[in-house]
Amino acid sequence: MRHMQHLAQAVCLTPACINLASYYLENLSPNFEHLDPCNPAEFEEMVCGGWRDRHELWPGGYVDVQHDRKRANRDSLLTALDGPYPPENLTIPSTPDATTLDRSNFETLKYAYNACMDTDAIADAGVQPIIDLLAELQATFPDNGMDWTDAFMITIRSEPVLGLPNHFYIYITSHGSGGNSATRANYTETLADILRRFHPRQLSAAEANTLAENLVQFEIDLAVSRRTGQLKKTHAVDKVSRRISPAIRLKKVLNSLVPEPDRHVFDKDVFADLHSLDDISQIMGDTEPETIQAYFMWRAIAATQQHVAAPGVFDRWKELRHTVVHGTGPPAERPEFCFEYINKADGLGYLSARFSLGNLVGTNEKQLANQIMDEETKSAALEKLEKMKRSKIGYPDYADITSPESLHAYYSSLSMTSSFFDNCLSLANFSVARSWAPLARPSEREWTFKPAELNGVYCRDRNAMTIPAGSLQPPFLSGDYPLAVSYGAFGSITGHEMSHGFDTRGSHYDASGRWRDWVGNDSKEEYERRKQCLVEQYWNFTVVPAERDGGPVPPGQTPFQVWGNKTAGEAFCDSAGVEVSYEAWKERQKEEEATTLPGMERFTQEQLFFVAWAGGYCSRANNSGLFYNYYMGEHPPPAVRIQGVVANSREFKEAFNCADREPVCDVW
Repeated sequence: MRHMQHLAQAVCLTPACINLASYYLENLSPNFEHLDPCNPAEFEEMVCGGWRDRHELWPGGYVDVQHDRKRANRDSLLTALDGPYPPENLTIPSTPDATTLDRSNFETLKYAYNACMDTDAIADAGVQPIIDLLAELQATFPDNGMDWTDAFMITIRSEPVLGLPNHFYIYITSHGSGGNSATRANYTETLADILRRFHPRQLSAAEANTLAENLVQFEIDLAVSRRTGQLKKTHAVDKVSRRISPAIRLKKVLNSLVPEPDRHVFDKDVFADLHSLDDISQIMGDTEPETIQAYFMWRAIAATQQHVAAPGVFDRWKELRHTVVHGTGPPAERPEFCFEYINKADGLGYLSARFSLGNLVGTNEKQLANQIMDEETKSAALEKLEKMKRSKIGYPDYADITSPESLHAYYSSLSMTSSFFDNCLSLANFSVARSWAPLARPSEREWTFKPAELNGVYCRDRNAMTIPAGSLQPPFLSGDYPLAVSYGAFGSITGHEMSHGFDTRGSHYDASGRWRDWVGNDSKEEYERRKQCLVEQYWNFTVVPAERDGGPVPPGQTPFQVWGNKTAGEAFCDSAGVEVSYEAWKERQKEEEATTLPGMERFTQEQLFFVAWAGGYCSRANNSGLFYNYYMGEHPPPAVRIQGVVANSREFKEAFNCADREPVCDVW
């Protein structure tokens, strides 16, 4: 290839580097030496062609690098749980006491997994656990003059707040004056059937239909109350409490859930949309108590139905939900379901990460990740970026996945039994307690990501990122990797997330996470100008599915067309994140000797940076997979994410000696 040449470079020969080199070389297109990297589509094929050849589609018609690593983590954990302590991939703690705690942690996780896998015991219990739970709810919260605050506190753990996604309710009220009658009727009939089966009062068909109609209208009203899309602002707790009263007595909720020594938090401001609170208070005041009671019962049913054996009982609701949220495949096999159950961020996720990631993620990787992020914030020298150092990288100190002592203390209040349903309720109570207890101590605020997840998120109201431990593992990060790889593969992730602090939404929040109009008009106009360039650029991208499967294709869109106006925000952060990481790497490169990977000597350091970055976005999809994962979504398909960034990167074009080095759109 005319853009590459064999260079004399120091080669990293550690096991981690050898494994990564093999991974990259297998991912390259078999024809990569004849492809032109200056053509964005050919560069994507060059980096990912071999990866696509080696990976079969998952159910739903889609697979990418994140799916691939998730499967590897799952297989590693399930193999460990199928055997004795210690698993093969785990280094035993250095002291006997720590080993004892590590073994106890392992047995807790294994006990929870085995209870989930005991389908015979779950089948024997049937739906009786839900019936018993509803009877308890009815006895505790009758529908004659009860305080709904108590019911709110009991069912606060039942997410989501509505039976179906918010956009569903908007949809059924926006198609004609009477709404979409067929869709609404389907949901109403589904709820009526469920209420007849489970309501403790043994409703007649007519009573169930009437109650279901009222319940659907109540959910519609709640959904519409949140429709305005108002940005939340900070307000005093007393002010927020007055706006939601008398429907919900916020002070009573906080007194119940916040430990007494920490109740000085009531003197602090909280984020809230006061207009929505006004609407909710009015809605609850205008709604019959029987309907509100049914709402809380429905929340309990929806939150627990997957924890019981109920053949045919919830099929209609699952089918409706599957249609509304564009489900992408059949229900998970039981091992996959139980893996997701023990892998939840608000459950046993930290134990899961301990025994799935094993020795892949440790203190060295966490320190390196923080160092990369520090270098990136220095490169921009802005107050808002400087304060992003409060971000969460890897895992929290209070649940250190490398420390058996830390994990044992974190889960000390949790006890697992042989009852899967009881375990689920115990984990829900544990989750609520953990999420509210540190309210007065923001530095200890719970993480919302699964620890083993390969992803990241930027929180505008805290000006902080969360990058969980899953992103600190190969092929993204290792203490042994060449810096070009670590900054290209991992640094671009943190760079992407920090860029959200300056997009259309993030720019409304200042360095302390307060809602404030701190960006000047000139800067806003310049951002919108650059964003509009991305809108026009991405409208011109199309993706041809790997294979046709007869699945849905948007009308008039063959091949799949990217929605430029929907994806421009994420496209901005993709390009800005790579630029920020590249600049930080170049500064760091001045301090340390550059190394490369065995067999990759044909790539310069700059080229290796971009190969490592793009390798994190390899994917394969048929038209169903593209439709369900990306149709009208905010993220472009992975192939387009690669093509868009390289088309807009002057550094990329210089690295590969491209004739035209001007970016299509200036981003950062």
